[in-house]
Amino acid sequence: MEGDKPENSFSSYWGWYSAISTLCEEQVWRFNDVSRLSVYQCLNHLSYIMDLSKEREKKIKEQVR
Repeated sequence: MEGDKPENSFSSYWGWYSAISTLCEEQVWRFNDVSRLSVYQCLNHLSYIMDLSKEREKKIKEQVR
């Protein structure tokens, strides 16, 4: 994949595996538990994790100023 940014090729290579890994907190023995959840539950929690991360980044930037 010439010309792709590193993060894009990582995402396209690993696809959903990285999302499942995030949901099971990178504990491989929990993959089956996460894979039994509904797509709605998974996507909702991933959205929560993203929003939480953005809020934490915003607070860190405010503290630096």
